[in-house]
Formats: sequence, structure tokens, C-alpha cells
Amino acid sequence: MNGRLLSLDAYRGGIIIAMVLVNCPGGDINYKMLTHAEWNGWTFTDLIAPGFLWVIGISMVFALQRRMKEVSNRREIFKHILFRSFLIFIIGIVLQLIDTYDHPDMYSTFKYMDILQRIAISYLIAATLYVTTGIRGHAVWAFAGPLIYWILLLSIPVPGIGAGRLDPVGNAASYIDFLLLGQHGGNPHSLLSLLTSTATISFGVLTGYLLKLDFSNRKKTVWILLVGVGLVLLGEIAGQWIPLNRRLWTPSFVFLTAGISTITFCAFFWLIEVTHYRKWTTPFVVFGLNPILIFSFSELGRILANKKGVTLEDGRWHSLWDCVYRMLFLKIADPVNASLLFSLTYVFIFLIFGYVMYRKGWIVKI
Repeated sequence: MNGRLLSLDAYRGGIIIAMVLVNCPGGDINYKMLTHAEWNGWTFTDLIAPGFLWVIGISMVFALQRRMKEVSNRREIFKHILFRSFLIFIIGIVLQLIDTYDHPDMYSTFKYMDILQRIAISYLIAATLYVTTGIRGHAVWAFAGPLIYWILLLSIPVPGIGAGRLDPVGNAASYIDFLLLGQHGGNPHSLLSLLTSTATISFGVLTGYLLKLDFSNRKKTVWILLVGVGLVLLGEIAGQWIPLNRRLWTPSFVFLTAGISTITFCAFFWLIEVTHYRKWTTPFVVFGLNPILIFSFSELGRILANKKGVTLEDGRWHSLWDCVYRMLFLKIADPVNASLLFSLTYVFIFLIFGYVMYRKGWIVKI
């Protein structure tokens, strides 16, 4: 654990807690902030995936800087980047296969691009950019990527529809997915929007660079906060012309979510590294030390519990997931709060799992 930035581990853990919480509700009725915006706009849930990509950028600065000092052969560094990207991508594909293999129309339900696949490819692009161009490349990409993407969204013509449409089916990102993957319909993890998700990582890289400067932690806090506020304002201003849209991962969405991620991390950094108030951090660090592993197992548990089930007295088949929700949580709360209590309980189960690994010092690097 020595040599790690505690605030970074804690913030990363907070993101994973939020991911498990919103991905694993007990029922279909939930608080609005725990569901995605239908199209334009954003909720708390829409901030989580960008937050994880953003924190990858900070982590990349620390990890790759250290590896580049230890390993002089760049080929070995690229092998490491490629292997890690491949591993995360394969985990995403395997989870999708387990989820859809018994579906009568597996082809239409299987997602070639989901959150882990997006993370894998975005990391591959961003890490390669960092090794080859350093901080300057990311400073350029943070703004050039969203600009190029926006130009492509407005200029690529969709047959029978034209160019510039930004609805779920008529947009260029969906059309590109249809051409290359045979799937469309507003997938939030489209191929074209890798341009902007990589830019989200770039903003994390820039924050990581700030953390590496020879400033006091108080001065770093001020600079990180100013950057975060500036990005939020930029996102809101851009949102007057470019809709805030998670599914399209629009430039305004990139700026806004990067800004919110920066401000949130700034709060973690100030509390932990400046005031040294750390008593509350253990649950967050538990999740933050093995983020991909815990998230993947939480998804696997959800998938398997929804595939096995029983027929109840009402004559209908219910999954194990639904049975636990109905028999335990709906007995003590209304549907909205019962669903939330279920999610919190599921998070607690993985807190125990992660705590065991934490106590034993096990860190599985994925």
C-alpha cells in the first residue's frame, strides 16, 4: 500500500460503489437520480462512467511514469498496455456472453460495446498517446477529440435521414455502429464516441499532471478546483449549442462530467491529503484497490442471479434476484426504497469481499 495516493484510491472506490449501486437495483422502480436520463440531460447515474474514465487518466500518469522509468524498452510498455486493454475487453465480452447466450435472439441483445469494452479501448488509445506524446498530446486531445467528434456527428450523412440528426436512431454514431457491428439505436458505448471518451481520460491525465507538480497540497487543491469549475462552466456554455447527452457522449457532456469529476476528486484530495481526515476512507479504499475485479464480480453475480429462479404461488417464474427482492425487501419498504435497500445490501456484500482482500494485501491488477 505504501507509495499510493490515498485520495486517488478512495475516489476510485467511490466510483465503483456508485457503479454497483446503480447497476444492481432490486426492482424496476427507482429514484430518478439512480437511473440514466432518457436522452438529453443528465442525472447522478450519468456521471459515474465518465468519472471512472477520468480517474483512469490520473492513475495512468502515476502508473506509466513509474513504468517508463523502470523499463527503458518501449516495446515492453506497449505490451503491458495492450495486454491490460485486451484483458478488460475480454472480461466485458465474457460477461456479455454469459448474459445473452440463452436469449432467443442473442445477436440483437449481445453488446459488442459495453462499459468494460469502452474502458479497454479508451485506455488503449489514451495510454498509447501518453507514452508517445506525453502530457502535450493529452492537452491537445482533450479539446481536439470532442471537436472532431462533433464535426463528424454533424457532417456524416445517414442514408434516408441526412446529416446532423441527434435523435436515438438518426445520429451518425448509431449509423457507424450499424455499419461496423450491425447494431444501432443510441448505444451509449458507440465506436465513434471513443473520440470523446478518450478525451475524458485526457482531462484526468491533465489533473494527474497537476498532482505531480512541485506545489504544496493546498496549492494543488486550489488549482484542481479552478480547473474543475472552469470545465463545468465550459460544459454548461457548450450545452447551449451542443446537447448534454450521455448516449452520444457529446463534447458538452465531456466537459461537464470532467469538471464534476475534478471537483469531486478535489474534495477527496483536500479532506485526505490536506486536512489528513482519513477515518472514513476504508470502505472507499477497499473498493478502490480492486475496482475492475469487484465491478466484474458484481455484474457476474447480478447476471447469474437473474438466470436462475423458481415458480412461485402466482404461477409465474421469478429469478432468484427477484425472489430475494420480493420476499425480503418489499416486505419492509415501498418499491422505490426497497430497490435502494437491495442495492445497498449488494454493495455491502462486496464491501466484505473487498475488505478480506484489503486485509490480506491482495491487489489484482486488471
